[in-house]
Amino acid sequence: CLTIVDSTVTASCCEAGAPCLCTGSQYGAYLGQVKAGSTSSVRGSNITAAGNVSDLIFTSDNEIACAVNNRVVFFDIRKTGKFLRQFDDEGALQVTRLARHASVLAVGSSSGVVNLYVGEATKPAKTMLNLSTACDLLVAGETSAGSALIMGSSQQANGFRFVNLSSMTVAASFPEVGMKHGFTQCVAFNPAAPVFTIGERSRIVNYKC
Repeated sequence: CLTIVDSTVTASCCEAGAPCLCTGSQYGAYLGQVKAGSTSSVRGSNITAAGNVSDLIFTSDNEIACAVNNRVVFFDIRKTGKFLRQFDDEGALQVTRLARHASVLAVGSSSGVVNLYVGEATKPAKTMLNLSTACDLLVAGETSAGSALIMGSSQQANGFRFVNLSSMTVAASFPEVGMKHGFTQCVAFNPAAPVFTIGERSRIVNYKC
């Protein structure tokens, strides 16, 4: 079995093939394969990153992206964690969260700035300046109107925003002025219906989208 020590972030499930689990820490990232209720290591599963891995996501069946300090670093998980490419997130001191939907990669930072990159571009197609504290909530999904992104900070009340990824614009009237939300702890899109959920400290709120 694969034992993870000092794990801080986790990504799971390649889109096809055997389910995979990847965890990151200050030492790098570790890849495991989930089968019959157990987790076994994948050959060459250790990925060494020169810095703290604050988040990671599968960008395809064969590739993983890691947030390392102020950079986004990509590795090929088929070839013993082979380094592929990297780029500095523009204007970021520390990348905190990553999310991807189709060709758009969203990168959140400790300053609250969220940059949107298209394809393998290293310059942002759009920069979102709607958060005033660190972005630690970043989730992409589908709505009835197309792809969307929820970005937020758990450090402030009403601290989340809804982004239409097709137009790369923030919904100006959401949350509404009279809508009172506490400190958001987690967000999720329903993969089977146009619904997203906001989890606060003491309640859960569902929204049709």
